[in-house]
Amino acid sequence: DAGDLDACFRLWQLLRSFAATGEALPVLQRVCDAGRAEGCGELGAVLHERGELSLAETTLSQACDRSYAPACSALLDVLWQMGRLDDGDAALERAANVSGEACAGCDAEGCMLQSRLLMRLRRWNEAVEAGRRACDDQHPEHCEEAGVILGNVRRYAEAADMYDRALPLLEELCAPGEFESCLFL
Repeated sequence: DAGDLDACFRLWQLLRSFAATGEALPVLQRVCDAGRAEGCGELGAVLHERGELSLAETTLSQACDRSYAPACSALLDVLWQMGRLDDGDAALERAANVSGEACAGCDAEGCMLQSRLLMRLRRWNEAVEAGRRACDDQHPEHCEEAGVILGNVRRYAEAADMYDRALPLLEELCAPGEFESCLFL
């Protein structure tokens, strides 16, 4: 009650670890209302888990606007569940911007989603760059998908480079028994 937001946020983390999210929501709301992006992001995640999608969208948007990358990725999931990504180019533009925020926060999933959305918007060069950033995160599936995107825009030499980057990553994952990765070899 003394107003120490760091203490409130730590309290929230402790309560969440004990699955006491219901009791902690007011604490987290206070942290979010005070402008802390992580608080809004966590509050949005809990609201999403509880199926309160409209409230989750609002709080996750606040956190994403404050450049909290995990909230941007979660916001895309909420928008998808609400059917907001099927409302035409304006919705796709919004989603591409949100995923761009996640990508800027070094979220490889956000980069890959941004790449897919930009492809749907026919913004080829931007799609390629987002795909490359996803591949740079050392996820072979992202390198493979970036290769597909490059092939779709007829940049075959660069596509081959993405596949070449994916192959050793897949081999590395396959060796210790990641059998799903072995299927791609």
